[in-house]
Amino acid sequence: MLIAFLFATIASAHAEVPLSMTFGAIGVVDTAGEGWLGEYLYFGPSALVEIGGNLALIPQLTLEVSPEHGNWGLVVTGTLEWAASDHVGIDLVPSVIQDTTGDGTAWILAVGPGGVTYLFDSGVAASMAAQANYVVTEDLPLTLNPIVQIAVPIP
Repeated sequence: MLIAFLFATIASAHAEVPLSMTFGAIGVVDTAGEGWLGEYLYFGPSALVEIGGNLALIPQLTLEVSPEHGNWGLVVTGTLEWAASDHVGIDLVPSVIQDTTGDGTAWILAVGPGGVTYLFDSGVAASMAAQANYVVTEDLPLTLNPIVQIAVPIP
């Protein structure tokens, strides 16, 4: 609810803040030896808020689903992006993830030491990143998550 309020406030107060619809996929790799655990698809709104110099904050609220496991949840991400050029950004990608399974809900903290975003002239952005996930509510090993996503501007 708070994130929805944030997006509405940004959109109404700053008409120049670009809003996008974000679509992506995340893989989950166990660091304790299990290997590939599965993948999640996600989508939801994001905004690009310039905070000065070449820095921008990109808040994002997405719905995630894992078709193979039946998991689903919400992801709140606050990407910090440094524009290295007009088309390339270097990203720090922290997230809080609510993952619901048939057994209950897990809360996950995730952070990526970096990612790369390419901004096309059309305003579409394509990103690749990686995160390490720590499950707060369960005693599970750290996972690594390769991520690919596309953000399409909302006219």
